Amino acid sequence: MANFDKTGEASLGDCDVSGLSTTMGKDFVTDAEWDVLWEANSKRMFTHQAWPTFNPAVSGHNPDDPKEVNFFADNIDDAKTKLKAYYLDMKDGMLSQIVDTWFIKIYEGSDIRGMVSVMSAKFKDGAPTGAGYSVDLDSELQQLWTAQGQTGDYRDTMVVQNTIMGLPLADGTKTAFWYYSWYVQVATNNIMYAAIKPEGYDKMVQMMTGKVQKQFLYNVFEAMKQYGDLGTIPRGKYAGQTVEASPVWNYVDDNVTAAFTLGVRQDYPGYVDCDDSLKPFGWPFTTVKIGGNYPPYS
Repeated sequence: MANFDKTGEASLGDCDVSGLSTTMGKDFVTDAEWDVLWEANSKRMFTHQAWPTFNPAVSGHNPDDPKEVNFFADNIDDAKTKLKAYYLDMKDGMLSQIVDTWFIKIYEGSDIRGMVSVMSAKFKDGAPTGAGYSVDLDSELQQLWTAQGQTGDYRDTMVVQNTIMGLPLADGTKTAFWYYSWYVQVATNNIMYAAIKPEGYDKMVQMMTGKVQKQFLYNVFEAMKQYGDLGTIPRGKYAGQTVEASPVWNYVDDNVTAAFTLGVRQDYPGYVDCDDSLKPFGWPFTTVKIGGNYPPYS
């Protein structure tokens, strides 16, 4: 589902995002950009715990240990400082020694409209923590990985989009509407994979926590399935072509468990239009089904 034209009221995958520009690199947003991003996303990130470290059950926060160093916050003002500190730690602190990191920045003209933080799933060689991964292995995705003829741990060359902060467009289109249209653009995928491929990564997942965020992700999955078993794309450049829905992996209706969906797959209609010099990249799948079923396979 990509490159849809905007017709009438904005809806999922149907927003004109041609006025947006995107960069992906190691630099964080400016202080002024951070202020406006936080102002628009503070309740989502803190109150609704879209960033899981604000939940003490996830962060492991111990209120009785005054020497504890983490990014937990128990009030919304402190949360702004702690979340920024986390991002800066990704940029050039301890986290940058453990995982490779990037920041995707999305602009409408000169105005920031979104930021996505990205980190590698596998720890760097020589990381002070030793070998490991920043995300748990999902048994069903590993099952699909194997069923599709792949070997090893799928996380080894994978990156994770772990936080998303957005702002409405100038015409009032909300982030929930424009973001998906932006995310599936060929140009967006070219930018993202041009950034991660030189560092040895070739696939991506988008992670979400918090009940509201995860429900949105699941609604996208259900909407795509409504096109049919193999959904026919209704409009735009790829109209009439078919694509399987994007499953939500590890979905639990709670405020803690991380759920995720896959980045570009090689069976997407748009993959053929991506930059040939970057290929192969994305998930090397011909289907996301096992035995004709979407996950959960059991």
